Amino acid sequence: MVGEFAVVHHLQQDIIDVGVRLFHFVQQKNAMRVLIDAICQHAALVKADIARRRADQAGHRVFLHEFGHVETQQFQPE
Repeated sequence: MVGEFAVVHHLQQDIIDVGVRLFHFVQQKNAMRVLIDAICQHAALVKADIARRRADQAGHRVFLHEFGHVETQQFQPE
């Protein structure tokens, strides 16, 4: 009788452990999905295709925009 209770207890514990492991697995997958979604949303802010490059050349990344239209002004310190 005592041995049977121990077996039943261990089986119950195994069932609980499987449920907890499944819960942690789902949490990890959900966390990875959220991370990938965040990276994909921010990837739109980086322009990887820069003009004046051939297709087989690696280009430098430009964050947000290329400010080619901005003219610099020389300021004289007073």
